[in-house]
Amino acid sequence: PRRPPHQINIITMDKPEFTKCVSAKTRVYYMDVYADSKSNRYVSISEIDKKQNKPRQRIVVYADHIAEFMAALAETAEHIKTSANVKV
Repeated sequence: PRRPPHQINIITMDKPEFTKCVSAKTRVYYMDVYADSKSNRYVSISEIDKKQNKPRQRIVVYADHIAEFMAALAETAEHIKTSANVKV
């Protein structure tokens, strides 16, 4: 049976293999490592805003894309650091 379009498909995740969290003022960032049903590992990066009661914002990066993702993140952080005189 088809679901009505207004119903949300909720993804359930098992307990992560590894977790790191960064607390930054009113936000908390979680980096969790999971394995999918085919044992492919991926990182789930999510953000919670402590002030607002909103669902987590989440992105998923699979292991085979980690190096490219990290290089782009490092380049982006370097750009912010050098162009805005921000300590990173």
